[in-house]
Amino acid sequence: MGVASSLWLLAGCQTTLPGPYPWAEGWREATVLRTEPADKLSASAWVDCREALSPETVSKLQFAEVEYHDVGGQRRAITLIRPDSMIQAKERVVFNVKDCTKALEAQAKKAAR
Repeated sequence: MGVASSLWLLAGCQTTLPGPYPWAEGWREATVLRTEPADKLSASAWVDCREALSPETVSKLQFAEVEYHDVGGQRRAITLIRPDSMIQAKERVVFNVKDCTKALEAQAKKAAR
């Protein structure tokens, strides 16, 4: 099997998220590595939602470092957590790699929608 065929097959496996979380719109399944204030998380990630916000805004919000699989391999992202969220490390979530204004959501909520 050629590289192009392998990538196509891998992409095909990753494009079906159940419910209202379309892959093409940027939704990915991930595992939370940790939740911390922004300044305590990794300095870099494939997707870093802190970059789109002012330092003042970032200092007031809670973020999660997540690990997910994309067509290019395993990646990490820093994404926003809702203020009332109870999400913890090792939890499975969905988040949006294209839109940082959409906070991550727990898998259980995904299935209930």
